Amino acid sequence: MGKTVAHAPDPGNPATPSEADCTCLDGLSDAALEAAAKADPDNLPATRTMETRARTAHVVRRVRAGTGLSQSKFAARFGFSAAALGAPDYGLLTASEVLDRVRRFSDSVRSGD
Repeated sequence: MGKTVAHAPDPGNPATPSEADCTCLDGLSDAALEAAAKADPDNLPATRTMETRARTAHVVRRVRAGTGLSQSKFAARFGFSAAALGAPDYGLLTASEVLDRVRRFSDSVRSGD
C-alpha cells in the first residue's frame, strides 16, 4: 500500500495543468467529468463542515481585503489570533465571529467610542 503524503499548495506558485491535460479535459462532458471525480479515491466528497469552513475562509479573506490590512494587522485590530485568522478553513473562526467584531469596531468608530 502506498504512503499518503500531505501536500500544501503554494498560493504564490499555483499548479497549472499541462496543455495535454486541458485538451483531454476539454473533450469530456460534464457528466463524464463528474463520473471521473466520483471514481477518484483521492477526491472525497466535501462534508457540510468542509463547505462551511470554505465559505468562512472566503468571507474572512474578502472582509480583510476590504480593510486593506495585512493578516497580522487585521488580527491585531480586531482581536483575533494571527493563527486563527490565517487558517479559517480549520474551523478556528466562524464567519459570524469575524463579521460581528468588524461590525462592532465600525459601530464604535462611527459613534466615537
